[in-house]
Amino acid sequence: MKTDNPTQKYEVPSYEATLELLDPDGVDAVYVRKQRLRFLEDGVSTIEDYGWGNGIAFASHYAYPGRFVDRRLVGSALRSTVALSRPYDAGEELVFSVERLVKNGFASRSEWWLEAELYHRVGRISLTVILPAGRPVKSAKLVQPGLSVEKQILPRLQPDGRQLLKYDARRPAMTPRYVLLWDW
Repeated sequence: MKTDNPTQKYEVPSYEATLELLDPDGVDAVYVRKQRLRFLEDGVSTIEDYGWGNGIAFASHYAYPGRFVDRRLVGSALRSTVALSRPYDAGEELVFSVERLVKNGFASRSEWWLEAELYHRVGRISLTVILPAGRPVKSAKLVQPGLSVEKQILPRLQPDGRQLLKYDARRPAMTPRYVLLWDW
């Protein structure tokens, strides 16, 4: 089965990105993105990945299942080709994840953010930021650059004292970017 759009090798029934800041100074953070993919054509053996950030945004960088076979800078973003562990056919599903360690990415004064760019149809999007205890969130919001969409996000205090910021949406609009911004 071939799709009409050659860039649409798969759709994404679920997209979850989580950023966990490990210390109150914003020196160490772990970013994890999990996507459930449903393939739309036969024989898909590679997918494209992307990422960006401040500090050392790729202190370590892993993909599962698969391995990076090409990495290139496109503007300020790192675009990577991931060779999957095997070819996938139309109708098959795969949970694909990327994990990276970010060093000094949230240490300097600026706006802090977790951003998702959507390049495929997405059934559900979830953006989560986990902040350490001892540094309270002053404000948080979700914005969609280019649109007049802004939604306040209220922090949830966890039993261990950490704070959780979360945005969830079913069938999100195919706008290019969703950005969860916060100040602490």
